This record gives sequence, structure tokens and C-alpha cells, in this order.
Amino acid sequence: MSGRTAQLATVLAAGLSLYAFYWVIGIIQPQIYRTSFLLIALILTFVVFPAHRRWRPRVMWLDWSLASLAIISLTWPIIDFDQFVYRAATPSSADLILGTVTIILTLEATRRTVGPILPVTAIAFLLYGYFGPLLELVGLNIFAHRGYDEARLIGTLYMTLEGIFGVPLNVASTFIVLFTIFGSVLAHSGAGKFFIDWTMAAFGRSQSGAGPGRTVTLSGFLLGTVSGSGVATTVTLGAVAWPLLRRAGFTPEVGGAILSASGIGAIMAPPTMGAAAFLIAEFLQMNAFIIDCQYFWILSFSH
Repeated sequence: MSGRTAQLATVLAAGLSLYAFYWVIGIIQPQIYRTSFLLIALILTFVVFPAHRRWRPRVMWLDWSLASLAIISLTWPIIDFDQFVYRAATPSSADLILGTVTIILTLEATRRTVGPILPVTAIAFLLYGYFGPLLELVGLNIFAHRGYDEARLIGTLYMTLEGIFGVPLNVASTFIVLFTIFGSVLAHSGAGKFFIDWTMAAFGRSQSGAGPGRTVTLSGFLLGTVSGSGVATTVTLGAVAWPLLRRAGFTPEVGGAILSASGIGAIMAPPTMGAAAFLIAEFLQMNAFIIDCQYFWILSFSH
């Protein structure tokens, strides 16, 4: 992108990051924060990710239309917040229309960013919730249920903290975004390069892709010693190590698998060590340090 569109994307991305920083020190109602966070994220998604690859890097009229609909549908809960939260059980006509629009926009944004599998799965479960009684007519009694009407589905998904604005968005808007920014800081400050260089010196002698794979594994282990969070380690390491894996010839799927395994497994790295390490040690009657060593060597040399 170029021109005003690129400037808009930069302002939205920087603003979303600053908004996340403000959440750390400010007091914001959870539903207002998650709604406004999703609003900015949806606009940014429709501007940056095209509906089809051949439309890149232009922003088409469809993208601007979807961004405008996102503004309308997600500004409504903020403006009418005092009454909005009490109508979840009995949504009004405006709530039903804007809730339907929000669900469609979220599914479309998901399709653009991660592909069709996740939104198709979500649509399948929405249809299951609505057409549950019909399953009994076709002999699937074990899966049949009484069904939920539009008001119940949209009220839960759009007007409460149990649907679109539930745990996944909460984690993404509070922890994931902060660790993503932290990973970017590590990448640009050179701190992330230190982990890569140090581990590359130990495992980078291989002429195949095994060297970078082992390097990423050990880097995740080192970063896990100070983070104590598997998700944080994965996100932070991914921002730094993915270019290395890409140059080594790893596909996005395999590279993502290595990064996730290295990051999530790193919660067993001492001294912080997640509770899972101690639970495993208790069940297996083994020393936690031995488990750490086994995890590290098995995971690293399997790459």
C-alpha cells in the first residue's frame, strides 16, 4: 500500500498498540475495551488484508464498505452501553441486525487472515445451534437438542462476554498484543537476535534445516526461562525466528508447528517453570530437572 491508505493503516496499528498500553494503566470496562479493540482490529483487517489475493495491494470499495459496517455495528454497543448490557436476553430489532452484521464481519475477517477452515467450523456450530431440533427428524437423536432462536444466539454472541467478546478476544486484546509488541521490540533492539546467534553457534553447523530447527527450539527454551508463559514465548519467538526458518526452507505450516512446540514446551524451563512441569514430575515420580532435560533434547533433536 501507499499514500493515504498506508498512512491510515499505520495510524490504526500504532493506535491499537497505544490503546493496549493504556489498558495496562487505565481503567476501562471490559466490554467497552474488547468492543473498541475489535472495532479497530476489524477496520485494520479490511484495509490490510484483501478479499482476494489478486486485489492486493488495492483497497476496494467492498473493503471500505465492510469497514464502515464495522464502525456502525461496534459503535452501537459503546454509545448505548448503559442499556445495551441489560438487553442480552431480549435484544431489540437494532441489536439483532447489528449483531448479525458483526458476526458476519468477524467471520469474513477470520477468513481473510487465517483461511476458510476456522470460519466454516464456526458457521457449522452456529447452524447446529439453530437447527438442533431437526436432527431428531433425521434419526440423529444423540446430537439433537431443543435449538436456540436468533435472539438467543445473537444476544449471547454480540451482547455478552461469552461470545465474540469472550475469552479468546480477552486474551488477544490484553496479553497477546502486549507480547507481540514486546517481540517486535526484541527484534528491532537486537535482544532477540542474541538468542538466535547464541543458539546458532551451538546448533547451526548442520547444512540441512535441522540446524535452524534446533536453534529455534533452544531459543524458545532460553526465552521460556524468563517469560514463564508458553503463549508469550511462542508469540515473542515467532516475531524473531520465523525469518530464519523461512530462509532455511521451512513451510509456514511446519515453521508454525516448530515455533508453537518450542514456545509452549518452554514453560517447563527453569527457574520459572509452569505448574505443568511439577504435575508431570509428581505423576511420573521423576525429578523436574530430568523432565526439563528430556523435553529439551527430544524436542530439539526431533527437528
